Amino acid sequence: MVWSCATTEASETFPIGLDPKFSSVVNESASLSYLRQKLMKASKLEEEPSEFWNDFINRYTKARLTFSSDMLVALQGIVERISEARRGSNKGTPELEYVAGLWRDGNFQQSLLWRPKAGSSPTRPDYYRAPSWSWASLDGEVDFFEQYIPWIWNGKKTELARILDVCVEPQTGYSLSITGQIKSGLIEMECHLRECYLMKKSHAEDSLNNEDDDAYAIISSDEHKKMSQGHTGEIQEVHKFANSCTIDLPEEIPPSQWVQVYCVPLQLGWCQTDRYEQAIWESYEGLILVPHDAEEEDLLTSEGFCVLSQTFHRIGTFTFDLHEDNREARENELWGPVVFDREGNWERKRETVCII
Repeated sequence: MVWSCATTEASETFPIGLDPKFSSVVNESASLSYLRQKLMKASKLEEEPSEFWNDFINRYTKARLTFSSDMLVALQGIVERISEARRGSNKGTPELEYVAGLWRDGNFQQSLLWRPKAGSSPTRPDYYRAPSWSWASLDGEVDFFEQYIPWIWNGKKTELARILDVCVEPQTGYSLSITGQIKSGLIEMECHLRECYLMKKSHAEDSLNNEDDDAYAIISSDEHKKMSQGHTGEIQEVHKFANSCTIDLPEEIPPSQWVQVYCVPLQLGWCQTDRYEQAIWESYEGLILVPHDAEEEDLLTSEGFCVLSQTFHRIGTFTFDLHEDNREARENELWGPVVFDREGNWERKRETVCII
């Protein structure tokens, strides 16, 4: 066993400290000293907390806690330290909000695009721990957007949805802290909500760890209607909505049948696939949602209540590539048709939804 603190790296064999020639065994970026350096910089405005936090969580989820219910509780001290550091160094700066393991900063929409690490087999905790949009809702390793997308640039930051509200309810009713165990949480957002259908192909039963890129198919509602009317052939011939997708818990998706889902694009990036020919296309990443089967309970937000008919939970993420050929048709698929407001200005239809 090897361990690290802010000043020393040691092991069972070298309890006083590692010999320098063995110190490379410990990954510096995963050590506490690295995190401490980042925490010291957390008070600087030029770095958003999520810029180092997501990398830390990527490493944190590799651990196996004795009690999985402590997943968020174990981070409470670190979160409070970051908040205090930014508060102390930046007087008058609005305090950043921490919600269910994520920082609601300028990268919040991108942070929502975490996904189970390729090749892993995530599971759901025995008891509720976090809303479906949080990485803490699963047990298992996760990657964030910047870790699973190679050759990505955001020439201009384009947010494809608008976050209206984020609410988290503490587990203990009399506690005001939302940095520990939580009872519930929701995001209210205005977004492009695209009705689609998802199928897990029969051979995907042998690849439940999301390593098979061809294990799933997502098609638009229009394409599904054509299939049901017999206007298209086998699934291999059907026009796909998403180029690929990653499902959080594959075993929860029934094989060989179409499941109604809703796709919400969140992040725009410019992907380069060939470093020499500079072949570039637009790549969009988004969330895959399913309607939430809620009973008639109130879903409280800070402004009021969510409409149950527009309440969803997350089941995965998708990738949508947009090339120059057939561009207009693909744009309509992703954002919906153009509509005109009362002043005659065109816009893409948006809907307000709650994700829990």
